[in-house]
Amino acid sequence: MTTSTLTPSKTTKSLLSTVDDLAPVIRKHAEEAEQNRRLSSPVFDAMVDAGLLRMFVPQELGGLEVDVVSGFEVIERISEIDSAAAWNLQITAVDGPITAALLPDEGAREIFSNPDAVIAGGFNPPGSATPAEGGYRLTGRWPFVSACQHATWVMDPALLMKDGQPEMTEHGPAMLVVCYPADEAQIIENWDPLGMRGTGSHDIAVDDIFVPASRAGFMRPFDDVGSAFHGPLYKLGILPLVLGNAVVALGIARSAIDEAVELAKAKIPAMQQTRPVDRGVVHMHLARAEALLSSARAYFYTALEDAWSSALKGERPTTKQRLHLQLAGSTAADSAAQAVDHIHAAVGSSGVREEQHRFARHFRDVHTITQHALCSATRFESMGQVMLGLQTDWVFFDL
Repeated sequence: MTTSTLTPSKTTKSLLSTVDDLAPVIRKHAEEAEQNRRLSSPVFDAMVDAGLLRMFVPQELGGLEVDVVSGFEVIERISEIDSAAAWNLQITAVDGPITAALLPDEGAREIFSNPDAVIAGGFNPPGSATPAEGGYRLTGRWPFVSACQHATWVMDPALLMKDGQPEMTEHGPAMLVVCYPADEAQIIENWDPLGMRGTGSHDIAVDDIFVPASRAGFMRPFDDVGSAFHGPLYKLGILPLVLGNAVVALGIARSAIDEAVELAKAKIPAMQQTRPVDRGVVHMHLARAEALLSSARAYFYTALEDAWSSALKGERPTTKQRLHLQLAGSTAADSAAQAVDHIHAAVGSSGVREEQHRFARHFRDVHTITQHALCSATRFESMGQVMLGLQTDWVFFDL
């Protein structure tokens, strides 16, 4: 890999142009990633070399620190090309850099001193961190660690332990975020899912490794973050992690609709007198899919832009804005899946064979995303609690 030449002055247009430049290599290796259950190295390296993994890294630490809307438009565009590439990008460009705001300054500087740093990690269940001189001894196993085979660092949650039991605070168990070199982790290659196969989301495990205090921080609200993380991007707290999952679903649905329109125009079915382009049922499914996707996408970016306008003033999102960010994320995933269901109904047998079309993969991938805790249907229940003034069960909501 070579060090990126991107600078913080790059615009949304130039970032999207970068995606267009990467499209041929992403398409070339998409099926390879699907078969190997990990994103192909030429694709991952191309995204690193293009600087895309530094979109949400602070400028002070050598990142682009783009506006949040631009960052998600880039991820969405890549998802239209290949869902696995976009998923790996949102994990490594959003999750790691945002969560690094909770680390001490020394640790954040160490991690991002390499411009090609790649952070992967899992969130649940947490590991165990036992205090030791100068830091902690870490043991744990985390599932769903997307991009683990490309990572230079791993960032995971861990319960702070005392006498073999979690240390308690007034808000519950004390939770740390810990970061350690990726080569200290064992990758357990067990990723064999329904969809999103190319993401390489295997389990990882560590056994009694040392993590210095400089690379460990308490999970806490983002009112208190590292000194490099005081720009508007980091006022949004941890909710960009939710939106990163959801925006991939939007891109999948966009591709499914566009490909179905082209198929309907060209397909000549066997043993039938009418073409798909002339059938009312096909018209109906295509139109409903477009309406579902367009409305969900509009809600997604409206909620994001509203919260971003507050962040530009140096303000954390209000409860109402956080409510709508979470709802917009869950709605994006849910509506994208419904839209793909309509496409599945519209394309007939082309939806189950993979020799020429991606419809079966779109179906598997988008429904896999709807099962992710960050944007699953369960979050509607969590946000209903917020609307009623109840204590929400969603621990990320106040971060």
